[in-house]
Amino acid sequence: MSRFLPKSMRGLVSRATRFSVGSMLWLSLVAALGCLWYLDRRQLQRQIDMVQGRDSTRWSIDQVLGPPNTKTFGDVSTAWASRIPDADEEWIVVEFPSATKPASLEIYETYNPGAVVEVRAVNMSGAESVLWSGKDPLAGTAGGKAVIPMDAAGSVRRFKIIIDSDAVAGWNEIDAVAVVDQQGGRQWAAAAWASSSYGFNREAPGWFWP
Repeated sequence: MSRFLPKSMRGLVSRATRFSVGSMLWLSLVAALGCLWYLDRRQLQRQIDMVQGRDSTRWSIDQVLGPPNTKTFGDVSTAWASRIPDADEEWIVVEFPSATKPASLEIYETYNPGAVVEVRAVNMSGAESVLWSGKDPLAGTAGGKAVIPMDAAGSVRRFKIIIDSDAVAGWNEIDAVAVVDQQGGRQWAAAAWASSSYGFNREAPGWFWP
């Protein structure tokens, strides 16, 4: 089509085309370099975390499994902690040995308690339904066992605990989680996943649950 343009305009079109192609190549190069920088930065951070002992069992998601074993309130490595303090929202998902119709969920909070704001049921397809939302019973205390009443229509095996990390300053650490059924039987968490973890983490699958 450019052959129908005046000769003076053909040069402008040609230069504009070269400029457009050159700009695209330049932007692609910048984007590629940015991706490489990001990946290198993540790898470096991972190595730093390993040297500092953060990639370990200390404050890991596995610390919420089984009965509580943190003897005192405070920043103790036998409880789970998120990767950084005071994020907008953190969560942990706990799974119990068998599904049960819950009467309550017991959350053992050992450091900066009071940030739990919601508990959801998670089914096998990953769909979530709210079982409780409100004010953490341990708000304003040094720590302890938060008893969250449950009103579930059926049996539940996995629970998602939502933590408003920014609402209570510092790391909001959790040592253990138990579910109590309608007959008073208690089960301790047997598996767990987290949005983040100061130590080892087991992130929830993106598309389906195992």
